[in-house]
Amino acid sequence: MKEGVITRKELGRIAEGLLAYLKEHKSQKLSDLEIDLGDEKVATKEHVMVQLRPSNFNTIANVISYVIPGKGIPLECWTNETLNYSRIMLKCESEIPHYVPFTADDFGNIVQYQEMQNSISLSKIKFELEKLVKNAQ
Repeated sequence: MKEGVITRKELGRIAEGLLAYLKEHKSQKLSDLEIDLGDEKVATKEHVMVQLRPSNFNTIANVISYVIPGKGIPLECWTNETLNYSRIMLKCESEIPHYVPFTADDFGNIVQYQEMQNSISLSKIKFELEKLVKNAQ
């Protein structure tokens, strides 16, 4: 397999990692998570990073990302409380049902997203992550 390619199985493992992080931090919404821009200790291994990022119409989104050095960010979840939507963005070698493909990365992974309008519900995000885990098996 080509280096940098993310299989459905690996995507499922990554989704499990994000779910474990969310469970450990017992958050009700992404904005409850402490902002963590990463540190030098984790820069060389897989880790979860929580950030505030610019979003549409000069708003700010809460973002939780799963980072893999050498592969980038294969999975991240966004919530924008001002515009009342959530988004899951992922990279995988194949298209995932209910996700919209919009580009490819340098490894040939398809970058795709699913947007949930009128919802910043963390339970909805967790449900979608659980579907990624289930579909990877």
